[in-house]
Amino acid sequence: MILFSFLSIIIEKSLSPSSFASELKDKRPLVVRFSGEHRPRSVQLNQDWARFSQMYESSEEIRVAHVNCGKFGRLCLRETAWDPPIVRMYINNTIVQYDGGMSYESLGDWTRRYSGVQGKYIHLDLLSPNNKTFHQLLSQKKCVFVMFHVPWCRKCQRFMGSLRDIARAYRNEGNVSICEVDSDKYKSFFFDYTIRKYPSMNLFVEGQRKNYEGELDKSDIIDYINDFCGTQRTEEGGLSSEAGVIDEVSTIVEDFMRKRNQKYITEMKMVDGTEQYVEIMEDILKTGNFDSLFRERERLASILSQESASQASQDKLKIKLNIISTFISYIDVPDE
Repeated sequence: MILFSFLSIIIEKSLSPSSFASELKDKRPLVVRFSGEHRPRSVQLNQDWARFSQMYESSEEIRVAHVNCGKFGRLCLRETAWDPPIVRMYINNTIVQYDGGMSYESLGDWTRRYSGVQGKYIHLDLLSPNNKTFHQLLSQKKCVFVMFHVPWCRKCQRFMGSLRDIARAYRNEGNVSICEVDSDKYKSFFFDYTIRKYPSMNLFVEGQRKNYEGELDKSDIIDYINDFCGTQRTEEGGLSSEAGVIDEVSTIVEDFMRKRNQKYITEMKMVDGTEQYVEIMEDILKTGNFDSLFRERERLASILSQESASQASQDKLKIKLNIISTFISYIDVPDE
């Protein structure tokens, strides 16, 4: 929470009475948050407001600003911002007050609707959905892992850093989302999912809810997600040594490595997703030896050790390395 409060100070303008008056003279739309530093609802909005501010930080068409009602109480009273947080847009000599949810997505939609200015996309590894966007995730993703928490749960706060690490590990898995939901901020979740303890960890697989009852351990949770979602991520975000290896073709690989016969390539082609297997087998028949396998394994391992490629590229290289290693593991199998 401290991080995002700090971020919001960096991105948005903090207005005084004089600078507020000056900003109103500018004809571009101005979005202002009136807030009380220590009011719970204002504090709850900090994270999403920081993300919303980030959406428009480089825009020359719209401005995002903040008024601290604890410091400039008279200004807030003059603007009838009596019960902060209050968000308003000053546009075309008109004041439009925001009355939607507290998520940055909702704030962004509202701003685009009234100003016509689209904010930039903000990539987040760890999502903080409201009820609407959470149900959208459930319909869009195969797997959604969520930690329900409340501000006064110390165990929740201690684990938040590990949850961010888990989210980073799955950033390249298109069908997996990792979320945190403040049930005090979005109270509807408490009733929708009958949450009885905090933190409450749930995995939704194709919409079906599973309660995670294991340890609050990063490695255990990653294993749990991998088991139910068919993923093969490690704690560091890379792929495991099993990624890309198709168990059902192991017999074909073993027979090919013993006999090196074209018929096994024909068999392999009949199995979906075996293009890389076929490519390796054809190369072995062409060269008549296994030297290229060892050279390619060494090359791929060297590239991966440098960690210079993007994670998506590393995933492709790791899968190829795993498949090559599978072939190499059968080199010493004697012929019958």
